[in-house]
Amino acid sequence: MKKKQVFLLALMMLALFMLCGCGAIQETSISSSGDSVTDLALRPDGEAGHLYENDGLKLMIPLEYDELLITETPQDDRGARLFSVSEKASVEAAKATGMDYEGAGWLFSIERIDEATLRDLLCNTDLSGTEVFARDDLGRYYLYRHPTDVRYVRGNNDAMAADQGTWNALNEWAWNNVRETFLRENPELIADTRGSTSLELSLARIAYKSGTCYSVSTTEYGPIEPAADTFDAAPWLERLMTNVHYELIDLSQAPDGEYVVLSLPDEELRFDFFLAEGKENLIREVHGEEEIALYQASFADDSRASAVMLGWYDALVADHDMSELGYTPDSLLGNWGEKIAGRGTIAISKNAEGQYEVQVNWASSPSEMNVWTMTAHPAASNMLRYENCRYIILTLSEDGPETEKLQYENGTGLLTLLSTNELQWQDNTGHAADDVLFVFED
Repeated sequence: MKKKQVFLLALMMLALFMLCGCGAIQETSISSSGDSVTDLALRPDGEAGHLYENDGLKLMIPLEYDELLITETPQDDRGARLFSVSEKASVEAAKATGMDYEGAGWLFSIERIDEATLRDLLCNTDLSGTEVFARDDLGRYYLYRHPTDVRYVRGNNDAMAADQGTWNALNEWAWNNVRETFLRENPELIADTRGSTSLELSLARIAYKSGTCYSVSTTEYGPIEPAADTFDAAPWLERLMTNVHYELIDLSQAPDGEYVVLSLPDEELRFDFFLAEGKENLIREVHGEEEIALYQASFADDSRASAVMLGWYDALVADHDMSELGYTPDSLLGNWGEKIAGRGTIAISKNAEGQYEVQVNWASSPSEMNVWTMTAHPAASNMLRYENCRYIILTLSEDGPETEKLQYENGTGLLTLLSTNELQWQDNTGHAADDVLFVFED
């Protein structure tokens, strides 16, 4: 026991030493196999903490808070809950007073779920106390769970008052810093947020819940509903649902003028996406005839909510028009050539399973070829959608074998047949064919 205490003291002394000289240190971590010693780490910004690990993922607790907390790393078959953090003093006070209070002192948990569970949460669950904040390349999502009531416990009012500052500091750290730090400590994760406003949950029902009726409307053509089982709204829904923050603002800020309407008639619910210049990210929620809320959308890029809705609306109109003309996804089969320069080609075929195989070849020099390959599925009567594009650069050599350099995998995009019988390739990942059209060759 005495050796362990000496070792712990040595670790703390080393941490203080590293903090004093952090300017020259990039990253240091110390491990011990002792059952009460966790990894001690120092980061380039001077932050020092203990690293807790579960299933290869790391949670860093600042040194100044670590001894005040109980950090659990549950081990179960599902692997859903990875970390759970509670204030130690509240847990101990609840036990000392004999309170039957599960969750005393709880600050937050980090959980991992699959995409099917995420979709079910978004469609059917009250998400208060749950924040989606990351995903991994296996399609799993990470949740930050937090209480929606007060979990602060002490034996008496004097103790409550005396420790209130500490409790507030722990909650401020948990809410403001944990998710950002978790992403930094686990660089293989990708930031991915999904909100829980009424607007976002309505979008999720359209995206994931079979049978959800909706229409999109403007004054140009009136309301348009998707053709049954043929139209895939995912490209537009994902832009409105992923990494977008919706803030409630005062209804009085709703502008005059035209808007795109997203209507869910079975729920007597609609959302008005305003078109006025400078107001394109304002969305009004209306139940029946009552105006309920006004949202301000903030995108990670320069997207505008009403522009996304106009794209969705135009795609619905085109789907109806092309369907009436007899077009189907099979109309995209064949070989297509770049209309202007003729350097790029798109070959679309069908495999034995009925899937659409696509290969794009685009020469950048006599010895270098850009190649994109993907498997697509119908998204409308005139549209194919893909999510698994693999992009490589092939370099040809007279003196040796050709070399292949991978650029990316899992690229996404659309192939759309226009009414002019021209093919448009929307490459969401690399934007290789922006403003380029392809014409049918054979």
